[in-house]
Amino acid sequence: ADVMLLEGLALVAAVVACVLGSLRLFPRMDSTPVEPSWLRAVDLTGRVAIVTGPTSGLGERTAQMLAARGAHVVLACRNASKGHALASRLGRPNATVIALDLADLRTVETFVDAFSERFTHLDVLVCNGGTSTVYDKGPSLVWPGDLEETFVVNHLAHFDLVLRLLPFMGKGGGEGDGPSREPARVVHVASAAHRRAPANTRPWTEPDTGRAWLANPANLRSNGQLVERYGISKLAQLAFALELQRRAAPSGDPAILVPLGGRRLISTAVHPGIVATGILRGTSGALGPVFGPIVMGLVKVRSQFMGLDVPRGSLPQLYAAAAREVTVAADPTRTGSASGEDEQRPGMGLGDVSGKYLIPAPDSCGVMVGDLRHPEAGSPELGARVWALSQRMVSDSFAQREEVLVRH
Repeated sequence: ADVMLLEGLALVAAVVACVLGSLRLFPRMDSTPVEPSWLRAVDLTGRVAIVTGPTSGLGERTAQMLAARGAHVVLACRNASKGHALASRLGRPNATVIALDLADLRTVETFVDAFSERFTHLDVLVCNGGTSTVYDKGPSLVWPGDLEETFVVNHLAHFDLVLRLLPFMGKGGGEGDGPSREPARVVHVASAAHRRAPANTRPWTEPDTGRAWLANPANLRSNGQLVERYGISKLAQLAFALELQRRAAPSGDPAILVPLGGRRLISTAVHPGIVATGILRGTSGALGPVFGPIVMGLVKVRSQFMGLDVPRGSLPQLYAAAAREVTVAADPTRTGSASGEDEQRPGMGLGDVSGKYLIPAPDSCGVMVGDLRHPEAGSPELGARVWALSQRMVSDSFAQREEVLVRH
């Protein structure tokens, strides 16, 4: 009982800190249009897009907008019935449902296999799915049995998914090769909560020891550590987003470049702001009759007075996924029309968002480049460590599976 009391108090304190911190970080956006001019101008005809976590909140809005602009949207979701219901609303010719449970790395492999049977290329990947796990009956551990769910869902599964889909991103983009082709885009829905990760990232990012630290029952397994474990998962996701851009840049180190067949890739991290979504579902029941209502009440207050609705919260990820201005700014060989029309479009002030961190803005564009809120967030050293650790964790997980299959 004493442990539960301390955990509850710690979580309430953490949520209060998040609420107070939000007061100075994110202005309200009541004046921002739900569909800015750059979004209305998007044409994704012939493009293939994947959205993870598409059946509610930001993911649903993103899938709807991409489909409405002509993309064929692959709904990568755990709940097939919800996925098919959404596909029906989008219009069946514009949507395909393929099962993906981000809490189980094995389904990443089967998802990519199923995708390869139906599609030859990929233009947009929105890594939107996420969780902030509050434990009801002990820590939620996922396959292969010793990994905590928050880190796997928010980062590791998306890391594996992106790398398995890179060969498809190297195709498509129109006719021709190199700069003449539209770049592939990877959008990572991160969070300002990355600033809540401990300043010292070494314990959990060292490739040789990080997995053992993350799997240690003494680390990140209590409800009092909710904000810390969520922050670590989001810092890992952010570091991966920036490292992916470094490895995709034509001018990057040839020893670490990712294979894209000459096609450019734009990797962008985004923060949607404070949006009332279902990411904390189950919190009230898990924390009990005293602390559950307190925490959820604070979350509602935060959303009401400092938050955004879903359409405005989705603008950063839609901009990164679809705005024409992104490809124009990222490619200096494309100068636009002779009249300079491209230079006058809203959003052009953002410039090249490759490897950037986008957040909501209270203006007609609705998006701006944000500041990283962790001392190591933009560090190439952190990105390299997270990449190496993630590769090893995925490899070790599947190696364990093979050992089990051999034994049986």
